[in-house]
Amino acid sequence: MHRFLVAATGCLALVLGACGGSKNEGGGGGGSGGTDDPTCEIDLASYTVREGEGTASIRQIKGGADLVEGAASRGRVGDWLLENGKIRAVVQGVHKGFGADALGGKLVDVDIARPSGEGKDVLGAVSPLFNFGRTLAPKDEKSFTVVADGKDGKAVVLKVEGADALHPGVDLVRSVNGSFTGSAKLMVDPKAELGEDVTVTQYYILAPGAHRIRSVTAFCNAGEVTKVIPVGDLVEPGTIEDRFSPSGWGAAAERDDVPWIAFQGDDSAYALVPGDGKGPNLLVSTDGFIASVQGSNSLQPYTKPLDPQKAPKGAVVVPPEKSAIYERSIVVGTSISDVTEGIFAMRREQTGRVTGKVTGGYEGAGARVAVVDEGQIVTVFTADAEGRFDAIVPVGTYTLSASLPGLVSPAVEATISSENDANVTLELPAAGRFWVKMRAYDPRNVEAAPSIPGRVVVRCKNGPCPSREGEWLFRDMETVRYPADTVAYVGYTVGPPMVVDLPVGSYDYILSGGPEYESYPMSFASDGKGMPITVTAGQLTPPPPPPELGVPAQPAMGIVARIVNTKGWISTDLRARSNDSRGTQVSRLSRVQGLVGDGIELAISADTDRVTDLGPTAELLEANRWVRTVTGSEMAPTGLGRMTVFPLNADSTLPGNGAIAWTGADGLLLSPNALFESALGRDAKVILINNARGPGGLFTNLKLDTDTLATHADPGTLGMMQVDGASSDDTGLFSKNFHALEVMGSSDPAMFKTMMNDWLTFLSQGLVVTGTASSGANGRVNPSPGTPRTWVYVGDGKDTADKVEMDTFYQSLKAGRVVAGNGPFITVKASSGGNTVGPGEVLASNGALVRLDVTVQSPMWMKYNRIEVYSHKAGREAAGGMPNESWPIDSVATQADGSGARFEVDMTTTDGNEFEDFVDSEGLITQRQKKMINKSFTFQPEADTYYVVVVRTVTDTRDGLRVMEPVPADLAPLFFDGEKGVRPMAFANPVYIDVDGGGYNNFPAGR
Repeated sequence: MHRFLVAATGCLALVLGACGGSKNEGGGGGGSGGTDDPTCEIDLASYTVREGEGTASIRQIKGGADLVEGAASRGRVGDWLLENGKIRAVVQGVHKGFGADALGGKLVDVDIARPSGEGKDVLGAVSPLFNFGRTLAPKDEKSFTVVADGKDGKAVVLKVEGADALHPGVDLVRSVNGSFTGSAKLMVDPKAELGEDVTVTQYYILAPGAHRIRSVTAFCNAGEVTKVIPVGDLVEPGTIEDRFSPSGWGAAAERDDVPWIAFQGDDSAYALVPGDGKGPNLLVSTDGFIASVQGSNSLQPYTKPLDPQKAPKGAVVVPPEKSAIYERSIVVGTSISDVTEGIFAMRREQTGRVTGKVTGGYEGAGARVAVVDEGQIVTVFTADAEGRFDAIVPVGTYTLSASLPGLVSPAVEATISSENDANVTLELPAAGRFWVKMRAYDPRNVEAAPSIPGRVVVRCKNGPCPSREGEWLFRDMETVRYPADTVAYVGYTVGPPMVVDLPVGSYDYILSGGPEYESYPMSFASDGKGMPITVTAGQLTPPPPPPELGVPAQPAMGIVARIVNTKGWISTDLRARSNDSRGTQVSRLSRVQGLVGDGIELAISADTDRVTDLGPTAELLEANRWVRTVTGSEMAPTGLGRMTVFPLNADSTLPGNGAIAWTGADGLLLSPNALFESALGRDAKVILINNARGPGGLFTNLKLDTDTLATHADPGTLGMMQVDGASSDDTGLFSKNFHALEVMGSSDPAMFKTMMNDWLTFLSQGLVVTGTASSGANGRVNPSPGTPRTWVYVGDGKDTADKVEMDTFYQSLKAGRVVAGNGPFITVKASSGGNTVGPGEVLASNGALVRLDVTVQSPMWMKYNRIEVYSHKAGREAAGGMPNESWPIDSVATQADGSGARFEVDMTTTDGNEFEDFVDSEGLITQRQKKMINKSFTFQPEADTYYVVVVRTVTDTRDGLRVMEPVPADLAPLFFDGEKGVRPMAFANPVYIDVDGGGYNNFPAGR
């Protein structure tokens, strides 16, 4: 065993002494008795000094009272608690988790000290990362040693020993190499071990009075060759709503020269501060993680062989018989201003105080104040209920400005000194407040026009809204990205009225409740105009009546009709994601508001590698009558893709709150079939493959041929064992053991045809799986949750959130009794010889004609132009491990008369305009209008086949638009995703035709 001593002289230290060897003699805790693993010791003298008043302590967690609570809490019995009266932190024990904590010994929970039951941990996990994909893997409980217990009044120190291991939670090299142009690629192979002569040891340190956890990774080299090791960290952000660095918010925070990065959640925040906090550091986003590369602002040096004489800046260089360390701090607070104050303290910067008040706007409460120095944001803090602020800032001269959404004050210069407080007043532009509520006529509800959740779109009336570019200093503008530059705000009215502050000016607003609802005003469908409003400075719109009338103020009110009749069907989002999921910054509250506001009636939680229950949030919003929630999880095994499994029971004693483990006891990735069997063994009823042809999708990564179901991916490259029966022609990684395939998602509309090719090829060869559509939305409104969605037939009287029978839902979903898309809604009936069936069912034709009756319903604002029927067609197969992105020429099915099964819809005519009667709140009849197109197709199948109905919008002559044919008016972006050009599109699952009387078993691809 080798034991080295590393002098702690900074963020990167080198020891010039020779290496010796001995057993680990650290005492206490899980390290009692020591471990046989090599250890790399550090000199603790400079780490154990006090940073303030009080004491620090460390103990192994024995029960729930020791856990750090919060939405992102991952701590378990057997983990390690470090606390000092200021902050509390949990270091994971030997057990495995998901993501950044896929191997033990990682920092998984942090929070300020709070009363029991009030914890607000928002951290996912932070893992040391070296060689772009390796980390430390503790072997057992003896790998953990308390080397300083704090009883001497100094810091506590936890040492973690273990093996140098490939991190199974992320494939960083794939992401990085994909970002390079030309043939450039990283010359560092994370699959290669550092070598048996290199020892890695991890230390976690908490000093009395500190607001930070110090994390130190020590490397010792007993070999004869100098080692050059890129170092950094893998951050799984957790349940955050903002990410921030001096470069900006959101994606702008992830620059190539940042000194540190901070994350803000609900009254809780933390920052990763590499080294001395001065940078530069490079940040890479991948699969919802953020990976840091210490001390570098470019990855180009790593595209060349690593030369110890010309090592990339920030890399650890460890000569023979020498040692070195990499240090970083995780600073903990309640807000961005809290953690920046902690960063100023750790950098020992001289500071002063700035106070002041934000005025103007509708009111200054909650305004964010940014302190800027030559384009870099020093800190951001939030004004209180009276608009006042008080913050600590390094001495210097800065510009300060304030902002509320849509409002930015002029900048004011202030000089901060350590002797005197600076005081400034920041004046926001004038603003007023708009409030609105929605009611609806719903034939399923006996109550006449009750208040319902809805979506509110507020637009600037006189063209594009003023640029919000200046707001990048204050918030992540991606989270308020709206579907058009004329949109000022998108929100939801759930229970109480929706309230929004707006700059003074003229606007209009539109209300809707999803693709089943008409818009308010109804005239929007024809003229594209909303209801006009004028916002006045300091006033409520609509204004309250005069006090002498004694009439309470009332919000603006719009009544919409649930005009599309989906009787017997329930509207679902099979991938509802919140900030429990990597890469999503939408809180559970905002997600549930969006789901019910856009008319989703059943939502499946699909957070990445975590079982989440949205039920308590729905109950908090009193939205249970509108949406039923189901606990599930999205499996995201590294290098394989995304698969939703549901239902799953949450279990806080298991990693991921009970998510499905995707590695085996040997640490290798499970094969898809083993993953599916594991999910079914947990009583999951549905396995849904998502985004299969995306850059990291399952079919893409397996290199799947859909005609033979052969795969060409090397299991070793994917990090899994070779499966039985594999050959050079088929590595055998595909599994049929799933129920549904996401044919349509929100990520890329152009992917629809590729996924249709795969799905129809499966159907043609007898792999009958349900085609679905789901949002997987990471954003709040663009795309909105439920765009697209899946309707499942559950039976008359069972088609609402409070009445649906879940066993029937699961059975119908797996049976293909499904319509999917973002609207319109399709009804399909296939008949022959007196028999009639719908989607997912088999029709016995006995060689007779088959008639397909299609009814397409849509609100008047939804415009489309094609109804098409598809069946088996050669040319859809994917071969050579590559997706088939081409659509077969004349791809529609052929009718009995030889014509193609395609119908052109002209939305400019009154054809199909239907009126329905609704009862208003006074019992009076009111009429509302929808578009309902009925079309029949007739086929003469000679052998077993299937028919899939698709309704879509073609906009290009290459896609079938006739010359001079007008493209339908595009109103959908206000309700879908305008940036990606999403237009109305939907499909019904197949009706299967049995010609020979044996069922659907003479598959078209086999003939």
